[in-house]
Amino acid sequence: MRSFFETYFLYRIVQSIINVVMEMFPSRLRALRKQRKLTAKEFGEKFNLAESTISGYETGARNPDIETLEKFADFFGVSVDYLLGRTDDPSPKEIEYEDLDDEERQFIRELREIANQKGLDLTSPEFLNVFKAAIDLAKRISEDQRN
Repeated sequence: MRSFFETYFLYRIVQSIINVVMEMFPSRLRALRKQRKLTAKEFGEKFNLAESTISGYETGARNPDIETLEKFADFFGVSVDYLLGRTDDPSPKEIEYEDLDDEERQFIRELREIANQKGLDLTSPEFLNVFKAAIDLAKRISEDQRN
């Protein structure tokens, strides 16, 4: 179980890079919709969403939840990572955890859940740099508290 500090710290890390990762989503969504020759209204109707909601997604004024992202990815036959701009490869990727213990798997699931809720890429260079810095800071704080 994570301490409040650890959970809050991870949350702040995720929050700090939301804008960096979400920049690609609006243009990718619009391009994929146009490739299918759908208007924003027609596309929205397929998901029971208003034209204004789709427009908000395509301008970056709104962000979809993870369930909606997954539905869009399935509809277009691309990965969520592709929609979010985390990869230029539209093919879905399989993740394997065979070499991790249960605690490591749980940590990754929790981190991935937070990231997915915020539409973030755990493997982007920006996220990894911020995450490394956060770990270094947490280590220094922990060492200071022991001294």
